[in-house]
Amino acid sequence: MERWPDVTEATVAQSLALRNEGRFHEAQAVLERAAQHAPRTPSIALAQSDIAIRLGKFHDALAYAEDGIAESDPIAYAEEHRDLLINAAIAARRIGRIDRARCYVEIAYAMDACDPFTNLQLAKVCLLEHRAHDAAASATRAIANVHVDDALDIITGAAEIILDPNIAPATTLAQRAIARAARAIRMRAPRSLATSELLEALRTATDTIEESAVATLTHLLHPA
Repeated sequence: MERWPDVTEATVAQSLALRNEGRFHEAQAVLERAAQHAPRTPSIALAQSDIAIRLGKFHDALAYAEDGIAESDPIAYAEEHRDLLINAAIAARRIGRIDRARCYVEIAYAMDACDPFTNLQLAKVCLLEHRAHDAAASATRAIANVHVDDALDIITGAAEIILDPNIAPATTLAQRAIARAARAIRMRAPRSLATSELLEALRTATDTIEESAVATLTHLLHPA
């Protein structure tokens, strides 16, 4: 039994390497073989749900994620537990289980209200529920707390939500300014909006903005 943590760590690392190369079916096979010889740990369940989402197997992804949620410790392994909740929310949303998606993403949001990916997924659920103000607010928070390593993905998704025809009328001028700046970053046209305008919009649209977010957005708008 002592070897299982090592097997799990190696298996997940191998599957992630294959995933990053776009070899999703091979990654899935690695995880399935491991699950046959050792208990399905939350780490393996998380990796399996991630691969299933990428393969468009959303029912499988939801089952994997829910298994992982049941087995994971939300205190000792908070980040892993939150990621399982988000994968469950994504999968549930993609199969039309909006109530279940909202349940999972709201739990994840309660664990970390500043996580940009969680806020993006919350915005997508709110959009489907026609909650325009909530969708815009969540998308704005996603941009305000963005990290360098996932900035373009978050910015792309959040800008599309804020500027969605069903959402835009309910947004503030500041939120629309943020979305326009986000779109400019996505289009790799950093000089189309001054950094000062974006940061002023962020301060207007959000209660607080961390210095790390300011630095990240400044870098994206005006890279060295």
